[in-house]
Amino acid sequence: MSHCSECGTEIPESAAYCPDCGNHVEGRHPRRTDTGSDVLRGVAGGLAAFVAGFVATVVFSNAEEDLELVEEIIASTNLGGAAASQFLPEPYYLLGWEFLANHQVDISTNVAADVGNAGWVEDSIQVLLPSSSNLQFLPPALLLLAGFAVASRAPRTDFADAATAGAHVVAGYLPGIAALVYATSFELDVPVMGTVLEINPDVVTAVLVAGLAYPLAFGAIGGALAFAVAGGGGDLLSRWVQ
Repeated sequence: MSHCSECGTEIPESAAYCPDCGNHVEGRHPRRTDTGSDVLRGVAGGLAAFVAGFVATVVFSNAEEDLELVEEIIASTNLGGAAASQFLPEPYYLLGWEFLANHQVDISTNVAADVGNAGWVEDSIQVLLPSSSNLQFLPPALLLLAGFAVASRAPRTDFADAATAGAHVVAGYLPGIAALVYATSFELDVPVMGTVLEINPDVVTAVLVAGLAYPLAFGAIGGALAFAVAGGGGDLLSRWVQ
């Protein structure tokens, strides 16, 4: 059994890094993690980050209050005697729009031409459309943590290797974003008038920015950070267990 040249700690023959200070043992190379394992961990980490971010949006959102206000706006109009509540989007629409807006995704509207100057439609849009909230810092933070966790599960040879491992969180985050975009496309249908309003997340920015850029960038940063915290390499999880 050899000793670390930096701190003198005994190093097992199978280890490429000192378990205490992380110093690399000259002539030894860590076993590369199977890429398939990183993908599976990335799926789990990405989905966990997505779910955690959406749950936080649910907890801190004002969606219920906004829907009550829109219901009052619609109730003040004459829509064939129908209850205003039947025209309202479900709360998950507003939550999804807010979650996507926190990723800098545009939420677009399309008002039917024959609606004219119906003030209630414009007023409803102003209430329903979200803007980036104080939670916009959360997706980057959660993805960074997810990338950190993925890269910490096995030895990494260098920063690039660790960053690549962390970026695998895209495999879990992108499907979540795509499903949310599909689920939150809304149409407001009124008797006789037909579809008077459509609200949809912008698919391009949702996929490219929220689904790809966010997890790739922040997941990679988290992975590189894990490598740095491990002292320039090593299996960070194993060092913590020890």
